Amino acid sequence: MSRNKKGELIFIVVLLSVCSIGLILGVVGKSLGLGKPSKEENPENNASPNLTVDLIDGDNFYGTYTCQEGAVYCGLAYETVDDSNYQLNYYDDGEINELPYVAGTYVFLVDALTNEEYYRESPIILYNMVLGTEVARYEAVKNYTVGIEDGLFIVKKDGKWGILSLTAEKAELLIEPSYDFIGLINNINQANGMIVNDKFVASRDGNWSIIDRSGAVLYGSLSNEIVDYNEQYFIALNGSGKQVLYNYQGARVLNDSVFNKIIFVGRYIGVYDNSNQFYILNQLTNTPISNRHNYTNYEDVEIEIQNGRATIKVKGYVEESNIII
Repeated sequence: MSRNKKGELIFIVVLLSVCSIGLILGVVGKSLGLGKPSKEENPENNASPNLTVDLIDGDNFYGTYTCQEGAVYCGLAYETVDDSNYQLNYYDDGEINELPYVAGTYVFLVDALTNEEYYRESPIILYNMVLGTEVARYEAVKNYTVGIEDGLFIVKKDGKWGILSLTAEKAELLIEPSYDFIGLINNINQANGMIVNDKFVASRDGNWSIIDRSGAVLYGSLSNEIVDYNEQYFIALNGSGKQVLYNYQGARVLNDSVFNKIIFVGRYIGVYDNSNQFYILNQLTNTPISNRHNYTNYEDVEIEIQNGRATIKVKGYVEESNIII
């Protein structure tokens, strides 16, 4: 056999080997689902299948949610925090996280046709995983990341805010969405790490109130924004943006005194006055119980409280300690 014919034979053998390997890989690939059938091979599967979401919370699998046809994004919904639009002293961890699974029964989902819709316009679906049914739709849901005690959520529908309670037994609107704003102050229950839910700041038609979870008005209404509260007093803005202390009877405390900022310190208040000095004040007698300390920014001042006594730090340095509060 000539050298040319021998080379041709080798080429033919190699070509047949490659074709055989390709045929085998094609069969294996198709059997493993790795192949992509053509329209002629599988005409009934021309349309893309719907997206699905496995509902898994830790080690618990609750089933699968099938998204609407054409959904581009489908998954757990994210919380909203609109409190930054106001001066409320709210809990802020600087994050926007997925809303949690609730009581092994509920989950908040987004089922969106476009990415833009997901981020801006798509409704949040309250879904019952046990029954496999949609319960309600909301525009936004707020829980301050760490959660509100007793399975409460602040929910928005038709541009208004209300309060939703979720337990394993039922989903119940404690307050129908009817407020322009509802928020909670930065008051963490140290036992469970969640936001205390005994009082809410609420606004409707420019009037501000303090309400409880049933909607009963504990104080209302004030034309200026409420920014903080405790059991005896609340803090509100005046027309110039300064802060004023009120009692729950609606009377101003400390006569006509206004401050750049007021905070609660034990049974007393800390005031950032108009001459950029900070001190702790007995609001009942209108007398300072600490020295006055100069500040440039609110963040300069730090109050540490332990065993009924306060320590004042300015820019990280201890300026005064052992203040009985």
